[in-house]
Amino acid sequence: MESPEERAVRYFNSGYNCAEAVLKAVADEVGTGIEDPQRFATAFGGGIAKQGHTCGCLSGAAMAIGLLAGRTAPDDAAGKERVYAAVTRLFEKFKMRAGAVDCRDITGLTFDQATHHTVCCPLVGFAARAAYEEILGMRAGTG
Repeated sequence: MESPEERAVRYFNSGYNCAEAVLKAVADEVGTGIEDPQRFATAFGGGIAKQGHTCGCLSGAAMAIGLLAGRTAPDDAAGKERVYAAVTRLFEKFKMRAGAVDCRDITGLTFDQATHHTVCCPLVGFAARAAYEEILGMRAGTG
């Protein structure tokens, strides 16, 4: 059975961008009932449309947490804070792993095959695994 990490890397290598691959892999693992969840993430690849802002891996992971554990009513302040706390932990883990959170600082905005393989693939997998773990923790009441 394929892990969310392995699935995300497979999706990325098949042509999905970093944000799409992470969101789709985590959503597939947990199950959402939403057809084509990666569509929410298309604009976020390359730090939002290759602009170099927040890494698409991180954006996709944050979207996965929100999609799968976010609040459904505007007055659910506790639910919002749970998601904010989970995404804050995700950001901290990601920054420790990647050394930064912005795509331009991680990749130098080089979107070639070598960067794809050596820099982005490992981060796609890491972000998917980290988001999945946060969601499991939230569902178990430990996150």
